[in-house]
Amino acid sequence: MPLLLFILFLVISTLYSLVGFGGGSSYTAILYLTDTPEALIKIVSLSCNIVVSALGVVAFGRAGHLKLAIALPFIITSIPLAYLGGAWAISSFVFRNLLAIALSLSGLLMLATHKKSQWIPRPLSLKFKWLGGGIFGGILGLLSGLVGIGGGIFLSPAMNLARWATPKQIAAVASLFIFCNSIAGMIGQITKQEATWEHYQNYAALPISVLVGGFIGSYFGSRKLPNTWIRRGTGILVIIVAARIWYQLYV
Repeated sequence: MPLLLFILFLVISTLYSLVGFGGGSSYTAILYLTDTPEALIKIVSLSCNIVVSALGVVAFGRAGHLKLAIALPFIITSIPLAYLGGAWAISSFVFRNLLAIALSLSGLLMLATHKKSQWIPRPLSLKFKWLGGGIFGGILGLLSGLVGIGGGIFLSPAMNLARWATPKQIAAVASLFIFCNSIAGMIGQITKQEATWEHYQNYAALPISVLVGGFIGSYFGSRKLPNTWIRRGTGILVIIVAARIWYQLYV
């Protein structure tokens, strides 16, 4: 495994964990650029997601920002559908299209700016939280399992737009959401037996890399919000990779 890949994963995990993300979209993008086999892209991305998001859950939880009542409506439906998405065998063409769509959307969401008023929580009805959260969580869970990302990069902007909770509470929910989805998606991927330990062992050092980055980012992210340029920089990176996939598919 190239040293550059190890360093890139460390940097990505640090930046993403600042806001409660696992980094799955960028891990997937980088692995795609290095011509990693598609079956391994999902496994490696999800395993790194699990490591980083677990650190986020602990850090944001210890800081008092994790509220299970906020997270449950999303998680209850996302877990079974993430497993279903992971176990669902799809063609290479479908995978690359889904990946390009997911990366394009996540990149645009990371570039989106939020007005100050959007960071102020507003009261939402219990029915809206459970119905809206359940439907949205289920959709993201299915996408997470299919593509090999955690889904938090979609969940967080939507919760901010709806002013669902405080920024740090949303980051905590995103961490837990990614953690649960990544485990369920990983189990689903393993059931397909498309990749073996012999294939994975060349990438086994990457979870160690993101463990270090995730610890750094989660520690500071749970105490201080990051600068906007971090989101914009990673958003641009993800969009560039998405554009390359679109080009390879249709040009």
